[in-house]
Amino acid sequence: MRRPVEQGSNPARIVAEEQSLHERVQTRLRQRRSGREQHNYDADLVALRDQVAEEKLEDLPSLVEQMTRVASLAGAAVRRSGMAARVDASSPYFAHLRLREGDRARDVLIGRAGLIDRAAGVQIVDWRDAPISQVYYRYEEGDDYDETIGGPSALRLAGVIEARRNVSIQGAVLRRVGCPQGTFVCDAEGRWFELDPVGLPTLQGGQGKAARPPRPEPHRPTQLLRQLGAGVHGRADRHLPEIAALIDRAQFELITEPSSGLVVIQGGAGSGKTTVALHRVAFLTFHNSARFRPSRCLVVVPSPALERYVAGVLPALGVRGVGVVTAVHWFESTRRRLLPHPDRYSEETPARVVRVKKHPALLSGLAKWAAELRQGSVRDLFAAWSEFLTDAERLRATLPAAGARAVSDREIAETVAWVSAQLENVEEELAGIDPEARATVDGGVLDDSERGRAAGRWDREDDALLLRLSQLLRGGLFPVGQREPIAFDHVAIDEAQDLSAIEIQVLLDAISGGMSTADRSATLAGDVAQRVVFDNGFDGWSELLTDLGAAALPVRPLELAYRSTAEVMHFARGVLPALPESPGTSSRATRSGAEVLLHRFGSMGEAVGFLAEALHSLVGREPLASVLLCTRYPQQADAYDEALRRAEVRRLRRVRQQEFSFVPGIDLTDIAQVKGLEFDYVVLLDVTVDNYPATLETRHLLHIGATRAAHQLWLTAVGTPSPLVPKEYWED
Repeated sequence: MRRPVEQGSNPARIVAEEQSLHERVQTRLRQRRSGREQHNYDADLVALRDQVAEEKLEDLPSLVEQMTRVASLAGAAVRRSGMAARVDASSPYFAHLRLREGDRARDVLIGRAGLIDRAAGVQIVDWRDAPISQVYYRYEEGDDYDETIGGPSALRLAGVIEARRNVSIQGAVLRRVGCPQGTFVCDAEGRWFELDPVGLPTLQGGQGKAARPPRPEPHRPTQLLRQLGAGVHGRADRHLPEIAALIDRAQFELITEPSSGLVVIQGGAGSGKTTVALHRVAFLTFHNSARFRPSRCLVVVPSPALERYVAGVLPALGVRGVGVVTAVHWFESTRRRLLPHPDRYSEETPARVVRVKKHPALLSGLAKWAAELRQGSVRDLFAAWSEFLTDAERLRATLPAAGARAVSDREIAETVAWVSAQLENVEEELAGIDPEARATVDGGVLDDSERGRAAGRWDREDDALLLRLSQLLRGGLFPVGQREPIAFDHVAIDEAQDLSAIEIQVLLDAISGGMSTADRSATLAGDVAQRVVFDNGFDGWSELLTDLGAAALPVRPLELAYRSTAEVMHFARGVLPALPESPGTSSRATRSGAEVLLHRFGSMGEAVGFLAEALHSLVGREPLASVLLCTRYPQQADAYDEALRRAEVRRLRRVRQQEFSFVPGIDLTDIAQVKGLEFDYVVLLDVTVDNYPATLETRHLLHIGATRAAHQLWLTAVGTPSPLVPKEYWED
């Protein structure tokens, strides 16, 4: 809602002040760009020079002094002109302070480049490094401020903030003024309106909505699991931990599936996939403790953050001793138990090689290769791995040459060359050289060729291949020096769509019992919309189950999304419009909430000012809220971290390596870190065309980022918004 700004009113006075100030700035910028003042100085200097040639000797000193003064003024004008050139006239500043220092008042404008012209009454400071900009971020209108800034020659700023306003200037036109007295906007015809405070964008109303890892309670599995066993209507929810509060009938049916069998769950973000998987572990270990021992159950998750989260959930369900581990760590640690050396990994494996080593067709290829080797009694894993991957003809016969999963001859040749380089023993060649002399300045490899980057190193994808060969050749995963294989009673795999078919098959075949894949007790949970890995050959659940020899198994959908509101889910579906409308891929939200908003800014400084105000207010009103600020890349998160700390945003945590604490506050990180997590509020920063171009990968990333929000979602854009943001969210 909005109403016209009435003439003679206080809002009209505020708007008039800002318009006058804006016009003053634009006038000075036009003058600087036109070079008018510099031209006048030049003419004065030329006239004085001609005068020197004609005047008497006794008049020369005064003329030289005058020329020096004019030259000095000309130099100052040049410097001011250069500063003005850096100021973007279309959006020269985004904030205005009126400071009262004793009897003197001055207007300070804050932008992304500085311009000081005191004679013209224009003072624009750079928000990133100008000391006075800290006053804007740290104080409110009406506050007394007292800041000492600097080192030995410290500058003291003290006075009263008479006015503190944020503005939006687009195309050199003042469009918006925000201040404690209200928010005023200008339409295309130049008419000003005051927005209703109810309609102003505010982060509010979602305190404590996001799930946090419950605190482990005393070991009481009987009480909890009797409630689960009694049926969905027989539970006493007041006795259940927070994570279990929203189990519905469909989830309950999946949790209580028979103990034998592979359960495959497709569910959208926030539909309870992880909840179901964990509760199924709890249900099985209680109802059939003789078969399902917690120490022989394994939960595989995609990230260290989820590993810590799940490790806190299971004890709260009355289940202790279950292994919770990331997929990367499990495959590496298990491979090391079977083949300790080499112990290094390549960090620059070519993308074509990665795709070949993850290809689903290798499942059948390795099985045929192992059958041949068993006939000759070969059991050496390293030899089996190397011979298979360096045989171009065998790879060509194994991998499809046509179709959606086609592998080219070039990809095969590159893989053979890379694996051949992996087999090189660089250490033997360098054995006689002083170890210190081998060390590179940057800590990288001594030989930076492809051979040097691969030599004596595994690829991450080799772990699963070697473990699969162990299962095929030796009948299981036998650590060095042990007679018993690594085996589990139940395995739950979260975000299974991001693992390769080979990795999933290794985990399923590590389940004891000698049964077929379809009969082993396991849970696969995932969401085709939340893919972040695109080189693993995953084309859908039916294709994956066919690769695993379980094509007849049904995929069980979770149709309801409990985490995000209807507004957030509507936005997320708009980002991924091409998803097949199969069960579970478009989970329906169970509640409505705040509108999803896209906020556009002319500069990062303007965005920081806006965010700082919103976060200051939110932290004060909702101290238990969890907030995610999420950028596309880590370097952008670093920049926002520095800026928001200068704005003294409280309880701000910069998360770099999954070190989420799951406590109230503000987590700032990049989008690669957040999959599987949830927060009350999410602000996706700089959702621009440069950061989120129209590619399949960025569509999925933006979908994942948006669906972390339990209550409210904002997007910001400094520049042109991403084309992935549906047009209904763009401002006019």
